[in-house]
Amino acid sequence: MTYEEKALREKAFDIETKEDLLSLLNDIKADLTHETSYPFTMQTMMRYSRPGVYSWRYKKIFVPKKTGGAREVYASWGTLKWLQVCVNELLQAMYDPSDYAMGFVKRRSVVDNAKAHVYQNYVFNIDLKDFFPSITYSQVKNSLQQLPFGFNEEIAKIIAGLCTISDDTPDLMPKGKKERKRYFLPQGAPSSPVLSNAVCISLDRKLAGLARRFGLTFTRYADDITFSSMHNVYQEGSAFRIELENIIFKQGFRINAQKVRLHHRSRRQEVTGLIVGRKVNVPKQYIKDLRAVLHIWKKYGEGAAAASYYPRYRAGIKKETQFNLKAVMLGKLCYLKMVRGEDDLVYKRLSDQFDEVTSKRKKKCQPGVEYLGSCTLKTFERRLNVVIDIGEEVCKNKFTRIRLKNGTILPIYISRLMPPNSRKDRVWVSLCRRTFETGGFSVFYMLHNSYAIKSFVPPLKSDIFDETVSKVVDLVVAFPILHVEDECGVIQPKYIPQKISEVIDQFLAEKNISHKENIPF
Repeated sequence: MTYEEKALREKAFDIETKEDLLSLLNDIKADLTHETSYPFTMQTMMRYSRPGVYSWRYKKIFVPKKTGGAREVYASWGTLKWLQVCVNELLQAMYDPSDYAMGFVKRRSVVDNAKAHVYQNYVFNIDLKDFFPSITYSQVKNSLQQLPFGFNEEIAKIIAGLCTISDDTPDLMPKGKKERKRYFLPQGAPSSPVLSNAVCISLDRKLAGLARRFGLTFTRYADDITFSSMHNVYQEGSAFRIELENIIFKQGFRINAQKVRLHHRSRRQEVTGLIVGRKVNVPKQYIKDLRAVLHIWKKYGEGAAAASYYPRYRAGIKKETQFNLKAVMLGKLCYLKMVRGEDDLVYKRLSDQFDEVTSKRKKKCQPGVEYLGSCTLKTFERRLNVVIDIGEEVCKNKFTRIRLKNGTILPIYISRLMPPNSRKDRVWVSLCRRTFETGGFSVFYMLHNSYAIKSFVPPLKSDIFDETVSKVVDLVVAFPILHVEDECGVIQPKYIPQKISEVIDQFLAEKNISHKENIPF
């Protein structure tokens, strides 16, 4: 625990009045936002501590479930959200998690939860139905009055009111229903995770006692409860199952009958989405999906990779939200790293592939210019049957010309680093692609001296050259020059840059050629 956490913890235990609570919440807000303007007022805090009045301060979000359907999540917003964020910081400083709670706890994760059940003959999983909605205002208030918090009733009521929602919210109350209001913990509020763990302290203690009596290992990750052992006591109707169901019912929860799972060692054993055998691991399909997306990305581009991946998860994405494949893949790689470790060969290989398809630090001669392939000027002229004008007067300009056999004249960019009177046997031609900050790019030819590319362009491969020569001519003819941007000296093709890039990438893919190879087109 850091010095700041210790200081906050000491102040939290000194709270006696609502003025003390307000003062500490404002201190937390100032620390989080690095400003003291717009503090919470007593009127604001007390107003939002009435969940039955300000339940409209929640947005309903649908999050897809792995098993199908969607979970309703109620996310607070505005002033209420900031109050809950500050309350969460306050409670986190005071909360001492049990040894069995693995979810929503600092320095604990799904990996720690799964590790507890490695190499067991039997793994038994149950899920608590409607976990957050089952936690009532009264349970929250009572838990705040007990250890580790120990707030008086006034403070407990205020915090419980700030962090619960009423079921008479228009989105929650069925039409025509008129019953007594019920206040419960909303899934999606910043303060709900720590409060759910606080309410479950008694549940954890009783289930841990049950596990000890039957010689079992027990952990809880939010609403996911797992037992494991070398022997089987999990049959339906057994003494263990009967006592387990009684404990959960008396604590105000219900077991989701559709999510009761018992797995023997002879079959795949899964704990909170991870495989537990001799060690913790992700499912094989997880790695297969990652590998497939990265392969498509490398071979056909980001657009094709996103198109192959997006449909499986479109239900959980808002229509107005732009799908970010890079962020999704990075998150999945970080998860793989957390499970298998940063030294794992599979993770390293996939991470390198991700860096390859997303890297912006490509080999360049000038800022923003990528060299797709290069060859000598004389080779370029001979193999393509073209003539490029070069001389002292020509080299003073930005551009010279390519004269094709059919008489077509096309401009070619001259590097500003190439001096006048350059000899043809010391000049090279490169096909370049310049990427802009906006994400667009241009494709163009450039003349430059040999020393400019020695350090980053591989030696010419003659076998590849013969295969690509005809395609070079096709590209030049198919995409004539429209105009020149004086600002950056880039020749802009007639067709959209994306189309040219697609043609190039498709051709390279067909020939199984990497951009890193030296291709004279």
